[in-house]
Formats: sequence, C-alpha cells, structure tokens
Amino acid sequence: MVFDRIENIGTYLGTGEAMDAALNFLKVISEEGFDESREYDPGCGVLVRCAAYTTRPLEDCCFEAHRRYIDVMAMLSGTEQIGYKPAAELEKITQEYVEEQDALLAEDKEEVVLFTFRVGDFAVWYPQDGHMPCICSGEAKPAKRLILKVPVQD
Repeated sequence: MVFDRIENIGTYLGTGEAMDAALNFLKVISEEGFDESREYDPGCGVLVRCAAYTTRPLEDCCFEAHRRYIDVMAMLSGTEQIGYKPAAELEKITQEYVEEQDALLAEDKEEVVLFTFRVGDFAVWYPQDGHMPCICSGEAKPAKRLILKVPVQD
C-alpha cells in the first residue's frame, strides 16, 4: 500500500511500465484537471474510472481486495476516509473472490486502520491490501474519486 501526496509521485516511478503510466497520468490530471466527458487512455492496459458517491458510516462500508488489478486512487473532490487491513487478515468474507468483478468483499470492522483521503492525495492498493473506501468522517458528504486499474504484471 502507498498513501502519499501527488507532488511526491515521482518517488514511486520505476516499479513497472503500467504503474508508471498510471502515476504519470495522475500527475498530468492533477495539473490539468479531469474532464469526465473525455475518454482517457493512459496506456499499458490501465483502465480509468471515476466514482461519484456520498460518503457513509464505516458500518455501511465493506472491504474489497483484487487480484488482477492494482487500484491507484486520487480524490477529485470532497474528503473521505479509507480503511486498510491486509487482505490475508480479512475474516468476515461476504463474497469470495469473483474473477469477473475482480473482487473479494468482507465486512470486517475490527482492527481497521483509517486514512483521511483529501484532494491532492493518492493511494495505491495492491492485491495484498484490503481497502474500504467511501467512509465519512462525521457527516456524510458528496465526494468524487479517480480510480486507475493497473494490470498486475506476472
């Protein structure tokens, strides 16, 4: 897992062609802005998604973990908290891994490490990282997040 500010993104370059494409794309988007009406192709099989949602209490959120893609996230607007727990330690599995969705889901609420995720932050969630997005800090509020799906290199 990586959690840092976008201005430090250069520190993480060099781990692979697809990851470099995603991180360089995030750097450009942070400077130029993200246009939802545009189609983007960062290259190297990286998929671009934008999620708009209302944050919610931790009790209403769930963990996810992936195998085929690494999630690289950046906040476009709003603030949320994201929970972290190693995927190997997730105990309350509500959905075993489904390949078509590239997702395992779990309802663990204990021993969750919370990070406050703001505009200007980015996070990288590898297959070993369980992550619980969309958590509100206090009152539920609208938020928008960019998600880059980076193919796992064999």
